[in-house]
Amino acid sequence: MSELEIAGRVVELVRQLAGPAAQAEVTVTRTELALTRFANSFIHQNVADSSVAVRLRMHVDGRTATGGGSLTDPAALRELVEGTMVAARLCPPDPGWPGLAVAAPVPTGPVYDEATAYADPDERADRVRAFVDAAGGLETAGYCRTAHRVAAFANSAGHSAEGRTAEAAMDGVARAGGADGVARLAVDRLADLDGAVLGGRAAAKARAAVDPVELPPGRYEVVFEPAAMADVLMNLAWYGFNGKMHAERKSFAELGAAQFDPAVTLVDDPLAGSGLPFDTEGTARGRCHWSPGARPGRWRSTGAPRWRSAARRPGTAGRVRRRSARSRSTSGWSPARGRPRPAARRPGRCSTWTPPRWSPEYAVDCW
Repeated sequence: MSELEIAGRVVELVRQLAGPAAQAEVTVTRTELALTRFANSFIHQNVADSSVAVRLRMHVDGRTATGGGSLTDPAALRELVEGTMVAARLCPPDPGWPGLAVAAPVPTGPVYDEATAYADPDERADRVRAFVDAAGGLETAGYCRTAHRVAAFANSAGHSAEGRTAEAAMDGVARAGGADGVARLAVDRLADLDGAVLGGRAAAKARAAVDPVELPPGRYEVVFEPAAMADVLMNLAWYGFNGKMHAERKSFAELGAAQFDPAVTLVDDPLAGSGLPFDTEGTARGRCHWSPGARPGRWRSTGAPRWRSAARRPGTAGRVRRRSARSRSTSGWSPARGRPRPAARRPGRCSTWTPPRWSPEYAVDCW
């Protein structure tokens, strides 16, 4: 069966076993990873892995539970549904359940490159050779990998979506006199991955770092590489613009205040690279733009977390949804922090939460 057929089968099982009133959403993801690793300037490992993940979220009798598995035969799918039903009965009531995404169009995903998805080990080895040669005799280590993902979503409200992505990446280190230089790049097409360019860059950085000069304390202008800037943004997302951190008063973000210099513009465009065109709830993904100064306070704050209804407008944040907390307990917010107010999903509208938008706990969808 295809991924979409598997998702549809789980939805049907929910109807049969839990009754027509049960609500369910299913995501099936098939991932194929291939890795060529090298150390001491020699390839020492070549591995490939293929896996399937089935995720079911069910809301029945006012309670919500999430289950998952890696088997897709009929018996395993039935066991997944039955186990999730048992878990739901043991969960506390979930008055914050926002309902299911209604049937709606999903945009076309990014360009899918089959040559990358099904690249053979020799193609990765060629890039490793180029990296090592470009390092000019320095000791090198790292990896070259390719990844292929196919995902499908279906829910009991009749909404479904499909998408696939392919990605290639290389990460390598060159060492000179105890100093390391690193170069890394992730692209949508393996053909765009040039091992010689990366190897030369890593070697140049390693040689430049030999015999460093100590600088006195002070303020210095610096230029961040894209990889370094990505680390900065990731830390801001995890520890700053994070709904959970903000609710627990651990975030530095201040509602109503600009978080950066007005010259800074943040753009989140999941469809510009290797990303699926929908999220874990089946909602279409799109470009989101914040400028200037990234003001999370543009969203109304009432002190306690609340949900409200907001029209989807192009280029604006659409919904902040609970992710990891619900997947762990699926019980909504604690009384001490307030509970989300349920909001029915209608075409062109969605549920939103007012505090900041970036987070692994609260994922942002934009239209």
